[in-house]
Amino acid sequence: MADQPETGILASLTKAIDNLKTVRVVTIVGPLKVTTAVGAEEKFVVGPQDPGAQTTYKAMLSTIDVLEGDIVNAMDKEFVSNDASDAMSKLRTFHEEQVSKAVATLQSNAKGLIDLVKYLTEAKAS
Repeated sequence: MADQPETGILASLTKAIDNLKTVRVVTIVGPLKVTTAVGAEEKFVVGPQDPGAQTTYKAMLSTIDVLEGDIVNAMDKEFVSNDASDAMSKLRTFHEEQVSKAVATLQSNAKGLIDLVKYLTEAKAS
């Protein structure tokens, strides 16, 4: 029984580390409806406001592979504009800011996990 809390902590740490491998930032523009599915894990589901309607969405996706250091960006061509006052260009800037925030959060979370592992290792050794 004494091993259960440690196993629970270890499982939680393993899951947290697995979740830090890949960061995705998605920006979608269009008539959307966001719903929350609550279960074992909370998930957000994005879909059309009217499922029967013919709707066009514009999206940007940035994926950061933390272990490999690869960053992949994909976006609708309408987000690419040299006109900084263009609405799509402003959305691209917003998306870029979200990516920067995600990277900063990831760095902070990784440091916190490393500190926690060090603490647990030292506590177990003493």
